[in-house]
Amino acid sequence: MSELFGKTTGCCRGQGGSMHIFSKEHNMLGGFAFIGEGIPIAVGAAFTSKYKREVFEQADCQDVTLAFFGDGTCNNGQFFECLNMAQLWKLPIVFVVENNLWAIGMSHLRATSDPAIYKKGPAFGMPGLLVDGMDVLKVREVAKEAIGRARRGDGPSLIECETYRFRGHSVADADELRSTGEHLKYTFHALIHLYI
Repeated sequence: MSELFGKTTGCCRGQGGSMHIFSKEHNMLGGFAFIGEGIPIAVGAAFTSKYKREVFEQADCQDVTLAFFGDGTCNNGQFFECLNMAQLWKLPIVFVVENNLWAIGMSHLRATSDPAIYKKGPAFGMPGLLVDGMDVLKVREVAKEAIGRARRGDGPSLIECETYRFRGHSVADADELRSTGEHLKYTFHALIHLYI
């Protein structure tokens, strides 16, 4: 949190912020300003883990890479290339899509031929899982299953977390493209309402 608030006590001394955060100590490979750029890095990290296990025979290496990105990234060619390579090599990686219905200022429904992102996983031979991203306990359950699968050597999984972005993409985004009705629909589905 210190890093996100620009404090010198942050892992990048407050200079990385949310877009360029990095921490070798915590195995966090960084945030990237361009969409999709972090996915190939994550696949490389997963390859490293598999290499340690199989080539260097480090059986105690149980690392699983988690790659987080938004729905807008799923129309990027690197996304598909990485799903293919991860499945081909049975890499220990979990692809987590935060589908908040909006890629900056473009509705997800207007930007993709098939809005069901999780269905893209089985096209590459990996499980595609859909979960209510507003329910942290359901997300935990699905994530544990996918991480366990990766640790067993069964390869990657793709998790689509259906969620909602309650504000604009950034402070510069006036958030004028979304309707009041859409906001209200998801406000009443917010996490706090699920557990009251």
